[in-house]
Amino acid sequence: MEKETKLDIFLNKKVTDIMITLKKIRVNKCCSNISRKADCTKTHTKLILQKLENSGLVQIEKMGRINKVTLTNKGNEVADVLIAIRAYEM
Repeated sequence: MEKETKLDIFLNKKVTDIMITLKKIRVNKCCSNISRKADCTKTHTKLILQKLENSGLVQIEKMGRINKVTLTNKGNEVADVLIAIRAYEM
C-alpha cells in the first residue's frame, strides 16, 4: 500500500467538512461536537483529526475527558482555501 500524502487527505469530503467546521465554530471544539456538525461518526472524526494533527493542521489538547481541537496557523490558511473552493463550486 502506498503512503498517503497530504494532498490525498484533502481529496476526501469528510476531511474538508471537518476543516470547515473547525473554522466556523467558535466554542466547544471537542470531537463529539465536531463530528455532529460535520455529520460524521466520532470514530471517523478522531481518525481524521489524528491525521490532521500529524500534518500540522490542528492541535489536539487533552482537557480531562475532552479533547479540545484547534486549528494551527497553517490549518487556518488551509480552511480558508477550502471554504473558498467550496463557495466556488456552488
